[in-house]
This record gives sequence, C-alpha cells and structure tokens, in this order.
Amino acid sequence: MPWIALAIVSCVERVEVLGPGAASASSTGSGGATTTTSVGGSGGTDAVEPPVFDQVSAAYRHTCAIASGKLFCWGGNERGQLGLEDTTERLVPTRVGNDDDWAEVTTGSDSTCALRSSGGVWCTGGNDAGQLGQGDFSDRATFTYVSTKAPVAGIGGARYHMLAILLDGSLYAWGANAEGQLAQNDPFPGQGVDRNLPVQVGDETDWTVAEGAGGHSCAVRDGGALWCWGRNNLGQLGLGPAAAGQIRLPQLVDEASTWIQVRGGSSHTCGRQANRSLWCWGNNEHLQLGLGAGITANTPKQVGTDEDWKDMSLATFHTCGVKANGTLWCWGRNLEGQLGTGDFDDRELPTKVGSETDWDAVSNGRFHTCAHKLNGSVWCTGQNSSGTLGVGDLDTRNEMTPVVLPTD
Repeated sequence: MPWIALAIVSCVERVEVLGPGAASASSTGSGGATTTTSVGGSGGTDAVEPPVFDQVSAAYRHTCAIASGKLFCWGGNERGQLGLEDTTERLVPTRVGNDDDWAEVTTGSDSTCALRSSGGVWCTGGNDAGQLGQGDFSDRATFTYVSTKAPVAGIGGARYHMLAILLDGSLYAWGANAEGQLAQNDPFPGQGVDRNLPVQVGDETDWTVAEGAGGHSCAVRDGGALWCWGRNNLGQLGLGPAAAGQIRLPQLVDEASTWIQVRGGSSHTCGRQANRSLWCWGNNEHLQLGLGAGITANTPKQVGTDEDWKDMSLATFHTCGVKANGTLWCWGRNLEGQLGTGDFDDRELPTKVGSETDWDAVSNGRFHTCAHKLNGSVWCTGQNSSGTLGVGDLDTRNEMTPVVLPTD
C-alpha cells in the first residue's frame, strides 16, 4: 500500500487513520453521488487472475476490501451499506461501481466510508446519527460525496461516527456524539448533539493517526503523544481511576512514548508504540485485553513482552494482531469462532492462529475476523449469518477460510 500503513479495520469495528502523507492534494470535485453499478446476484466466482487485495475492513455484519483501486463489499446490506444501489445482501465480494481510484475503506456498524486517491471521502448506508456526513439523517444506498474543507489524508470509522485527518493535519469528525466522541465540548447535563456534517476537533494541525471506537475516540499527534476522549465508564480512555466516566474534549493519555497506531473496540483500546510493543486498556470482561483473566487496566498495560507486533485490530469482544514474522494471533471471545482457532473456546492470552507465516494485516468485525496475506488473498472466520465472511454461504466458520475471489 502507499501512504496508509494498512487501514485494515474493524469497525467497532474500525480503522486506523493515518495523517498527511503521499496522498494527492488535488481537489475533490463538486460532490454528488458516484455512478454505482450493482453487479447483481450473489457475486462472482474464482477468477483466472485473482485480485490482489491491499486492504480489508470488517464491520458488524458486512465487510469491504480494496484491490488495485477497485472497491468490493459483501455481507449484510439492509441499510445500503454495500453501496450497490439496493439493500440485498451479498454472499461473496461484489464490486462497487467501475471506479479504480479507491485508496482506503472503513466500515461502521451499518455504514461504509471510503477515500479516493484524490482525497475525497464518500459514504453510504445507515445515517440515523449523521455518520454519512451529508447534512441530513437519511440513509443512502450508493456512495455519496462528503464535503470537507480540504482533501483528506486518512479516515477512521467506528460504529456510528467517523474521523478524518486532512492533508494539513487538522482533525474532523461527524456522526454520533452522545458520549462526546466528536470532542465538541457539548455542555452538561444532557447528551452530546450528533453532527451530520464534518466539524473540526480543536484547532491543532499536527494529528497523524486517529481512530473511532464504540463511544470514544483516540488520536496521535506529531511526536507520538496519545490523546483520547468520549466514554470512559470502563477505563477505555486510559486516563486512570480518577478520570470521569465521560470526557468531551481530547485528553492526553501519554506523551512519554511514541505511539504509531491506536485502535478502539466498544469499550477497550489498544495501541502500538514505535518499538512495536502492544498495549491495551479498558474492559476485559471477555478477555479482550490479552492480559489474562481477572486483570483490569484503566491505563495502558503491555500485552506480553514481545516487541514485534506489526498490526492489530479490535472489535467489541475480541482482539487480534499480526507479528513481524507473519504469524496471526487472536484472543477474547470466541463463541462465534471469530478467533479462527478451530474451536469455540475463549482465550485470555494471545493465541496463535494456524501455522501460516504470511499474514500481513487483520481486521475484526463484531463477531468475525478477516485477515490479509502477503499474496493479496483475504481470509475470514466467525459468524456468517449475512454472508459476512464472503465465502458463498451462510455457515459459521471457526478457522480462517479464503473468501471467494470476484471475477471483476
């Protein structure tokens, strides 16, 4: 991939956002919807020349991926989150339109946003909290342009809100804000007001990484300092035991370390530091912190002692990561087979998935996991009731299974 380290996501199911890099600074255009052509049916079959996937993003009941600038989506589509101009689920990857300039995709609970190489952001699906950034609360079934102040360098989504870093390093957010996750300092008492258009977070212009989570958000500024805000009822902001249960402005978590990646689940958070150590904090009810049963953490705690983590992803109840040697590890809830360990047993510590050593990145959905190999193939495991795994049927898997390769 070019400048987006690997925006493989889990929405809570969400994705990492990288800031200013080599993305084009050209203008985004005049807006409006893309020309989207539904492929129809349940998708394609094995291609003679299989696509090389650059990124995959797993969400609540759907998944999307990018291959050589082409966007593919599959799974649940009841709110139009696949962007195929209808609300019919797809059991295998189905190409969205004919465009080949998609650079990054992030999936929310029932919505999807994607970034073009020009810096324009487009969103589709459910919009009850304004998470599509259209200035209204109406759903869309086709990707529609989001008006931003300037071209966008990277995006990061959560269940019902979005974050975007512009090329000038400023941070914008839109969507659900009941917990203060948009950092607009909405007054107490009462809930924060949702925003259906992008609003700036503070006035800083040195944001480099940002990530939305269930009811909170985290971001990194130039130099590596980590900041978080929003819901904190289970310590997911990493601010210690004295912090309030909800904070509506960015709070400094750690400026002593150099953070390079942060991901948020529903009520837990993990981050990687420059030395490639992995740290997690927040809710551990389902063992999703990887620290062992009965361990609590309201400040960042290191997961094991290894300093070779290459990528990681969080969902509501489980966490996965890829190490520098290409091995895949998962832990937490496994009732739906989302850990890919060949069983349905929860894991309290990082557990190696299979024996392969060619994994490149991972993305966790709420009850499923998808991972990306160095050869460009995508594999998924877990709940599959809406075709979320992209394997051509509705059967749950407890081992990594290759998605059906699209013909387009």
